[in-house]
Amino acid sequence: KDANNKQKTMLVFITGDGGYNDFSKSLLAYFSLDGYPRLVIDAKKYFWKKKTPQEAGREFERYIDHFRKEWDCDQIYMIGHSFSAGVLPFVLNNFSDPLKKAIRHVTYLSPDQYASFEVTVSTMLNWKQKANGYEVLAEVLKLKQIPSTYVFCKEGEEDLVKMFRNAGLKVDVLAGPHNYNRDFKTIYNTVRLR
Repeated sequence: KDANNKQKTMLVFITGDGGYNDFSKSLLAYFSLDGYPRLVIDAKKYFWKKKTPQEAGREFERYIDHFRKEWDCDQIYMIGHSFSAGVLPFVLNNFSDPLKKAIRHVTYLSPDQYASFEVTVSTMLNWKQKANGYEVLAEVLKLKQIPSTYVFCKEGEEDLVKMFRNAGLKVDVLAGPHNYNRDFKTIYNTVRLR
């Protein structure tokens, strides 16, 4: 294969707890313009039964390695949306060092303060996660070596914006509530690889 970045980078998209729904499909339609091979992990199906970070890390690594070899990709761009934006740093911290080194960039779309490893009615209704042992910010700060962007919406996520910015992280804020007004073009232009 030609050794350009597009053919050598695969996109791994982990959906929100609504699963591979219209939001995910509409956003990924823009990424198809970039020509990256795409692996989509449906969080609703995967996390319907509770997992541990170690289990998820091990299983995601197996999926990613399989398709990396099949598609001959040496770099990975990961995106976690909502529920999965909270889960993602814990998953990444359970990856092997060689896989971590292959990650070109990670985008977190609206992570909560705390992560949950099980899809429930309350997560699907986007109720705020209760304090638990899975504090997202503390976990992402262990991943400073991986280039990352954190995207929040302007309405309802102001406290999270402040918290992540105060930690020195790169934060983008988009208009609208939790669905960013379904402005997929703006989301894409904000988070696409340059």
